[in-house]
Amino acid sequence: GDFADTRGKFTPDWWPSNINQYGLLKTIRITDHGTYIDGDPLSDVVIGDLETDCDRWTLRIEVKEDAKHVGGATIFGKKFGNHDQDIVFKMYYL
Repeated sequence: GDFADTRGKFTPDWWPSNINQYGLLKTIRITDHGTYIDGDPLSDVVIGDLETDCDRWTLRIEVKEDAKHVGGATIFGKKFGNHDQDIVFKMYYL
């Protein structure tokens, strides 16, 4: 969606009003059964497919050129939008 209808609760004054102001807080979970976003299936990648002993991971967020709604993605952290938190990464591997 286009989240520029009202200013974000924490969006700084210098951020232009005509672009996204807030968004949705999302949770990505990778399990033994697949990868999910907010509980909905996203891909067949499972926790066993990941290299858990590496020093860093790369998370790529992409809007494909042939997507139904092309236009990009805005990712907010602390002091922006309606959720006053940075991007949180937690790893639990039992």
